Amino acid sequence: MERKVWVAHKKPGRSQPDWNLKKAETFGEVKILMEDIDARVNIFKDGKLTYRLYQKLKKSTPDDLVLLSGDRIPVAMVVSIFVQLHGKINVLFWNQKKNRYEIRKNFTSIEKYLEKESS
Repeated sequence: MERKVWVAHKKPGRSQPDWNLKKAETFGEVKILMEDIDARVNIFKDGKLTYRLYQKLKKSTPDDLVLLSGDRIPVAMVVSIFVQLHGKINVLFWNQKKNRYEIRKNFTSIEKYLEKESS
């Protein structure tokens, strides 16, 4: 199975979802979790959005990548759901100086560190 690149949010104001995603496609199949219209989120009523994101991300695997883009609230929700599902997250980010995407692997949940503190 091919690794997927989960794009948190299509950047606001972009009419096309390929705003430099061609280079991200070299890391796996690109899946956009939220379109711009989905991002108009009432932060006090985020249950529906959280559920919609969960329904999409439950198809993810621990080796998939998350490309963090767009509005911060949906991005934070995507990170939270992904880490809850897999205990870690692999982030794909744009290195502007090198003009390419790079991976940061295995950001883990804090539980790993809390266990160490309690021992």
